[in-house]
Amino acid sequence: MMFEWAYSGVDFSLAGNGGQECVDFIGPTRRILETILFIAIGIVEMCIAYPHLHLPKTLPLVTRSADRLTRRILLLLMCTIYLLVSPPSRWLMATFRVHMHCLNGATIAMLFPVINTRLLPFETETYYIQHLLMLVVPYFLMREGGVYTPEPIGNPWWCLMSMGILFIYHWVLLQGLAMLSFVNMNHMMCPAVSDPFYGQWYRIAAAVHQSLIVGVHGKFYTWVAQKFLPTNDSSSLQKVVPGTPPGDDLRSNGDTVHTNGHTKEL
Repeated sequence: MMFEWAYSGVDFSLAGNGGQECVDFIGPTRRILETILFIAIGIVEMCIAYPHLHLPKTLPLVTRSADRLTRRILLLLMCTIYLLVSPPSRWLMATFRVHMHCLNGATIAMLFPVINTRLLPFETETYYIQHLLMLVVPYFLMREGGVYTPEPIGNPWWCLMSMGILFIYHWVLLQGLAMLSFVNMNHMMCPAVSDPFYGQWYRIAAAVHQSLIVGVHGKFYTWVAQKFLPTNDSSSLQKVVPGTPPGDDLRSNGDTVHTNGHTKEL
């Protein structure tokens, strides 16, 4: 295949890595029915959530510089490069809010580690460090405030949108690439060796418990992080984001954002 170079080094002899046995773990009929079901659920969730997604007409410009520790932490995690380099906008704020409800994967990876394929020196240590940073960096982004401000705790709609996006991402993109390459991407072809729901129903079990965990994890993370955010005397200062006229979608009003990363419902 054209992109064989991208996965030719994957060892299919390791359990859960991929290969024909992994592809055959679930029969084609079951796989198709599950795919149709959860793609439909994902689309419905996004359609329900979208009309309720609100962003403030004005966003505060962060006037203080990041402290040295914040800068070092942010530079360590390159997967958040889009959030770090993009200019302030409602789209960036929307991306951050969706991202806040995708952090449960890092927590699950820490609680149920898949390290049987980590054979090179320090691969296991790197696994834990990377997933730990995935959980730490959003807090330091929240310290910067402005567009890095989550929605109010009582707002469920960004969580629902995130869940719909995750369904489409897993059942269309990851499963499609996994079937083409025979590489078990995020365990969409066969379960991980550490999966407590190992068996034919593991994907349905994952969809159910992740639908619950995504919301709980995102809100709990935000609540805890906000307890440790520094206060800012200039939090009442708000300015319009350059190039983003008031009323522009993603949708205006709904909450007001402060420069210390806290959110207050209007």
